[in-house]
Amino acid sequence: MQYTTIGLGTLIVIFSIYTLYLSLTASDKQIRLVYMKSKLGLFWGTSLHTLVYVLIPIVFAGFMINAGLNGETITRFITE
Repeated sequence: MQYTTIGLGTLIVIFSIYTLYLSLTASDKQIRLVYMKSKLGLFWGTSLHTLVYVLIPIVFAGFMINAGLNGETITRFITE
């Protein structure tokens, strides 16, 4: 069990949840979300922002936490 890998994965999950929270409560303060909404429209801008800044990092963090539970280090997880 690699606590550093698990900890980094957990921090990524927390950051993604915080980004989702800000997107739902204060979307006008997130510059990237405002830009995507202005260029792509409300639906596609919000969908793309959620995919890139929430869903993909959570999936990556899940793989990272799983690797940490299986004893993989961060460097081995990223390079192999």
